Amino acid sequence: MADAMASFSEPDRIHEVLTGAGFTDIDVNPVTLRTCWGRDAPDAVDFYLSRTPGLTVPGATREEMAAVLRPYGSERGVVLGAGVWIITGTLTARRP
Repeated sequence: MADAMASFSEPDRIHEVLTGAGFTDIDVNPVTLRTCWGRDAPDAVDFYLSRTPGLTVPGATREEMAAVLRPYGSERGVVLGAGVWIITGTLTARRP
């Protein structure tokens, strides 16, 4: 079983899980939008790294990551493109 923030990044995995839960007529549609990943670059690094529990990242690596994210900073925070799924389906059977 996959964990972390991309555990449902593949439509086949989404179909597998939802079908196993009793859903049919599953439709998975990608949407790309702009999202805020943190107040500033170090906050965005913290958010990104928090998606993988137990991960230890040295301070120098964190600073390199923040340097990459700084150009995306704005008055709204660090704004990046994000891909999400809009998923619809019909629950046809309850699992015991």
